[in-house]
Amino acid sequence: MTKTGRSSVLAITLASLFLLGACANDAEMTTLRSEVTAATETARMAEQRAMEAERSAAEAAQRAAAAEQRAALAEEQARAANAKADRSFQQSLTK
Repeated sequence: MTKTGRSSVLAITLASLFLLGACANDAEMTTLRSEVTAATETARMAEQRAMEAERSAAEAAQRAAAAEQRAALAEEQARAANAKADRSFQQSLTK
């Protein structure tokens, strides 16, 4: 879990403890516990989605870097082939 995610879960938990302490009857406490549990789970799910998005972005960046390397190699090979063709053409003109 990232620092932001931990901070969010901690803030929700602390707020919930404060609210639970302020409640006078059991019905209110039960309702608040349910709400706190739901809010905490929502925060955890959001954090999980954020981590998955970060992983996907990192994977996409790796694929882009690999594609860029392949393109650079292809460009280099094309230049070499072009130079070879030029040399062959020049040799054919001198014969």
